[in-house]
Amino acid sequence: MNGDDASAIDELGRRLAASGVSLTDAVAQFVVARRPFLTELAGIGRRRTLDPAHLGALYEDASAVLDRLLLRFIAAHEAGAA
Repeated sequence: MNGDDASAIDELGRRLAASGVSLTDAVAQFVVARRPFLTELAGIGRRRTLDPAHLGALYEDASAVLDRLLLRFIAAHEAGAA
């Protein structure tokens, strides 16, 4: 995760909070938005016939980054709602 990712997540979380979107709804939107990314990652692995262990590691790493972004998103939303 780089600074641009963090800034974008912070801004989105604050903006949704400021516009009255509940934390539950904001998290639901985040989870829905991450699904196509993970689906595409799996598709790339199949198209390139990656070793299943390598593909699993890539998927796990991507999920970990998205999980960290989600936690930051929640914190930004809570700060924006305060």
